[in-house]
Amino acid sequence: MRERWVRQIADPDLVLLDEAVEFAVRWHGNQTRPAGEPSVEHLLEAVCVLVEAVGTTDIDVLRAAVLHDVVEDTECSPEEVRERFGDRVAVLVDWVTKPAPTEGQTREEAGRRIWHACNTPRTVFCW
Repeated sequence: MRERWVRQIADPDLVLLDEAVEFAVRWHGNQTRPAGEPSVEHLLEAVCVLVEAVGTTDIDVLRAAVLHDVVEDTECSPEEVRERFGDRVAVLVDWVTKPAPTEGQTREEAGRRIWHACNTPRTVFCW
């Protein structure tokens, strides 16, 4: 997919995106989605939709899209994301990470806060 984005994303930003992909691959390992495809495939599809369908080239938004499940689905902490990718990416990842449900609350109900987010996190989430 990377080759498809060369015209839309500057080379230095592609390097930053590659770093986020490598980080996500390391954390997700061999995890798969419910349908059986590798988790990383889903993450790259999210970036693909943002770049090709939405026209997003904001590198922090794209890196957050790649990292959007790393805190939710692995042992990676929000602090690790912040240390590696900075405050803005960490905030975007936090906005799209579904919080653990409180007692009596479903996971979907806990995740509804994303709809109250500003537009940038919703762009990451709503691909």
